[in-house]
Amino acid sequence: MLISSIALLVSAMAFQKRLDSTRSASTDNSGWVVAQLEVDHLSLMKELDQAVLKSRPEVRIPLEPNALAQVKKEFDIFYSRIDIFTSTLHRMEVSDSLLAQVDELKVVRERLANWIDAIDATDPIALESFRDKVQSSYPTIRQVAVAGLQEITTETTHLREEEQKLFVRFFVQSLVLFVLMGAGAVLALRLWHELEHRTAQTGRIAAMLSTAFNSTMNAVIVTDPQSRILFSNKRAHLILGYTAEDLQQMHAEDILILEPTIPHDQLDALSLLDKAPFVRACRSSVGRDIPVDLSMVKDHDVSGNPIFILFIRDISAQVAAETNLRAALIEAKQAARAKSMFLATMSHEMRTPLHGLMASLGLMEEVQMSPENRDLLKTARDCSARALEQVDDVLELTRLGESTEKPSLFNPARIAADIVDELRPLAQKSNNRIELITQGAFDDHRLEGLPSAFSRTLYNLAGNAVKFTKNGVISIRLSLGGHAPENLDLTVEVRDTGIGIALEDQKRIFESFETVDRSEVNSTMGTGLGLPIARLAIERQGGALGLNSTPGIGSCFFFTIPLRISQASEQVSNPEFPEAEIQIEDTPRRILVVDDNDINLTLMAEMVRRMGHVPDTAQNGQEAVDKAQASAFDVILMDFSMPVMDGPTAAAVIRQSRGPSAQAVIIGVTALIGAQSGDAQASAMDNVLSKPVSQHHLAQAIRDTTHGQPFDAAPANALAETPITESDDAAAKMRELGELVGQETAIRLLRATLTDAQHAFAAMSDPDLSLEDKVQIIHKAVGSTGVIGLDELTETLSEAETLARDGVDPANTALVPAARTLLLEFQSDFEQYLTPSQDDEDSPLSEAV
Repeated sequence: MLISSIALLVSAMAFQKRLDSTRSASTDNSGWVVAQLEVDHLSLMKELDQAVLKSRPEVRIPLEPNALAQVKKEFDIFYSRIDIFTSTLHRMEVSDSLLAQVDELKVVRERLANWIDAIDATDPIALESFRDKVQSSYPTIRQVAVAGLQEITTETTHLREEEQKLFVRFFVQSLVLFVLMGAGAVLALRLWHELEHRTAQTGRIAAMLSTAFNSTMNAVIVTDPQSRILFSNKRAHLILGYTAEDLQQMHAEDILILEPTIPHDQLDALSLLDKAPFVRACRSSVGRDIPVDLSMVKDHDVSGNPIFILFIRDISAQVAAETNLRAALIEAKQAARAKSMFLATMSHEMRTPLHGLMASLGLMEEVQMSPENRDLLKTARDCSARALEQVDDVLELTRLGESTEKPSLFNPARIAADIVDELRPLAQKSNNRIELITQGAFDDHRLEGLPSAFSRTLYNLAGNAVKFTKNGVISIRLSLGGHAPENLDLTVEVRDTGIGIALEDQKRIFESFETVDRSEVNSTMGTGLGLPIARLAIERQGGALGLNSTPGIGSCFFFTIPLRISQASEQVSNPEFPEAEIQIEDTPRRILVVDDNDINLTLMAEMVRRMGHVPDTAQNGQEAVDKAQASAFDVILMDFSMPVMDGPTAAAVIRQSRGPSAQAVIIGVTALIGAQSGDAQASAMDNVLSKPVSQHHLAQAIRDTTHGQPFDAAPANALAETPITESDDAAAKMRELGELVGQETAIRLLRATLTDAQHAFAAMSDPDLSLEDKVQIIHKAVGSTGVIGLDELTETLSEAETLARDGVDPANTALVPAARTLLLEFQSDFEQYLTPSQDDEDSPLSEAV
């Protein structure tokens, strides 16, 4: 190869010499052509001079025929020379200016040609004129010739330079090629040494792979496409209990246990490749099923034959751990259910005797008591009220932890103002001044948030401030700010000049059932749930509760929550403190009232009628479904617990039927604690109201609830106001009930309520009656007493109903004596409206008494 390269270089040098010689000859020939152009012009001028001089100087004589012919001959030579010159220039790269001069010369040539063709042999004057024309063209010919020589010289020089560069590149490339060939030889030598090294390394890797193959924690089995086992590692022998020779006599399906849905017949490795996830175990040599994870890959051996590699991992320990975890989870769920049942039962068991105690204390006459006994009675009443408040706090914390309140329109400043008005009398008792400061355009925006959670938070914080402050000031500050186009931030501060909180207690008091040191507050001590309830409510709103406090100076609780600016057109309402006035609707709606209780049905229908709407009634869910499929209703007021078909089921059927009322607003009305729109039970309903329902809240729900955009129900304490009056006076209740439905109907409803309550009491007391029957009987009484306004009796019966639904017989609880006391109080208060009859004397209550 080296000799060939040298010979190539020598040949290239010889070729260069011959090329130089040829280039020189070509250049000389081109130069001669250019120079000959001027020579031919001079020859033409010479012949013209001779022809003209023969007819001079004195006498004009005709031209000799031979002289004119000789001139034309020289002109033809000159004419042809111009063409040759032009062809020579076209073979080279010349400038455009030279080509333009050549074109000009051709024009002159054509003119001269026409001129000479017109000369007569007898006209010497024409020949002389032609001579002058030829003479005048000399400068052009001279200029073209000189420019042509310059172009030829330049072109020749350029070509020689290009050829020189070409040969230089050729020599350089040849040299580089020579170097590369030398480097290639060196690299080939090195690659040969590297190949030897790699061969040795491959041997070592093969040895290591063999070691890893036998040392891995996974069993590895190699099969052919017919699932015959070809190779296996030591881990496979250890897990399965077979030797390598035993496995080589077996197929993969002999050791794999598939799911029962996967057939074993005609199963090969190729089909197992897609069914590997269905392998749940392997069978050992002793017949034991081993839970495994299996994966399979397809590959080829060194000969190119297809093979399948199975990776099997023993997961016996993992399966055992998962089994233990599942058992622990089941145990935890059982413990959680037991805890919930315990809390529910204890709450009911604690509330029931408290209701009985408070009712009994309320019936005691103070006139004939000594001052000491009156003080003791007041202390008993205060303690029972505090105990009931503490139980309610526990229930509130549980309810808030399970809350699914959805954002709705509300005015935080209005809620704060109402809370301040409610707490002002309590603050004045301790000689405190309570004030509200608002900063921001609250009335310029429709704000969306969680009104119930916000109200609970602010009430608890402000209530604590009032409780722990004496002769001081409680300041509530609301600041609305932010620059987001759709969101604003609400910052709330509740500041007091009370006892303050020590630094070591500031973190602890946010935990459940934690309070400050009892020696500091004595009678104002609560359950320790107020701040945890507030903290949980704030977290539900997307904020965090903070505290700055100094003992002896006061405390400041603060939080910031995001509020969304709503584009909805609904009127902003305050769920905690509604207005009392009921407006008659301008556009009457068709409203279906569904309730199995005659009293509830009558009063709800009358409320709806007085609002200006058109009511229709149904006494169970199936009847409601039938009427909803036959007619189009705007709103359906649906009780929950009813015979034949319950309310949630009926609502779902109406929605799915796509009948004329499928898009109606469905509002649930129930005495069940904690039920609200959005729950799974009320998924087909747009809103849920808790019994007893006031006329205002019913009107508000009908007005503000729209299908597909649930209206968040007001808190329980707002909904639970008496629909007849807020007064406890029986005469006032009967007067307003009479105004609503008429005096005779009111008395009939009152007697029916007493009958329902008596039957409910008898059902509660009967240990032989099934829980399902008790639920039906007590539920009917809950609705009746709630509408009349017997709040305590309604709550007691509702608790009994809840216990019965949870599988706890209320006959074995303190609810029975509490209900008895409240029922007797009911009969006593409304005695003048209840005409005694034989039926009353034989009533279940009379028998129980």
